Amino acid sequence: MPKKRFMVLIPCRLNSTRLPGKALKRLGDKTLIETVYFNAKQALEEIELDADVAVCTDSSEIANTLAASSVPTYITSSTHRNGTERIAECIKRHELKHEFIIDIQGDEPFVNAEIIEVVAREVETQGRLGSQREYIVLPHQLMTYEEARRDSVVKMVLNRHGHVMYMSRALIPQIHKPDDNRNVTSYAKHLSVIGFTRSALSRYAELERGEHESLEDIELLRALEDGIVIVSPRSSSSTFSIDTEDDLCKARDLMSKKV
Repeated sequence: MPKKRFMVLIPCRLNSTRLPGKALKRLGDKTLIETVYFNAKQALEEIELDADVAVCTDSSEIANTLAASSVPTYITSSTHRNGTERIAECIKRHELKHEFIIDIQGDEPFVNAEIIEVVAREVETQGRLGSQREYIVLPHQLMTYEEARRDSVVKMVLNRHGHVMYMSRALIPQIHKPDDNRNVTSYAKHLSVIGFTRSALSRYAELERGEHESLEDIELLRALEDGIVIVSPRSSSSTFSIDTEDDLCKARDLMSKKV
C-alpha cells in the first residue's frame, strides 16, 4: 500500500455536554485524549498501516497538554457542531492531500487495531470504485437489548447490502410486539471510527444540517439525508465511548486491570 494515503484525525473539544472537560480527564497516567492518540498509533503499527495521525481541536488547553506529549495537533474553529465538520475544516485549511480520512472520536480510549483495519480496508475498497466515489464507512457491532435501550447509544438499521438505512438514539428496529424485543439479535451499535473517501468528506462539508440530524443529534444523518452511501461492516471488537461519569469510571476500572 502506498505510503501516507491515510490521514487519521481525532476531533476533540473541551466543552462536552454530558461530561464537561472529559478530554482532559485522567485515565491512569494520561488524559483521555492522549490515551486515544497513543492507542491509535499503536493500533496502526500492529496492522502496518502507514498513516499520519493528529488531533484537531478548538481548545488551547487541550493543544498545550498534547504539545507536552509531542502529539501533533491542528487548531480549528470553535463553531463546529460535530467532529466531522472539524476534520473537514482541518483537511481543507491545512491542505492535507490524503486520499482517505479516518475519524477516530476523541472519547474512544479502547480503539484497537481490528476496528481500524476493518475501516481502512473497506474505505480503500470503495475508493477503488472510482476516485470521485462518495462513500463513508461506519462499522457496527451487535449488542444486547439492554445496551440498545440506552439513549446514549446510537443504533443503526442496515439493508441487505450492508448499507445504513437509518440511525437513531431510539430503539430501532422497534418490534410491533414489545415483548419480542428481547429476542432481536440484530441491534447494531454505531462505532466511533469512521472512514471517508476524500470526496465524501468534501461533500459533507458543503451540506446544510438536515432535519433528522437536528432531531436526533446524529451527525452522519446529514450524509444519509443527502444520499451519500454509508457502508457498515461488522466489527468483532468490543469498545465503548466515554459519554458520562459512569463510563469514565468503567474505563478507569478497565485500565487498572490492564496494568
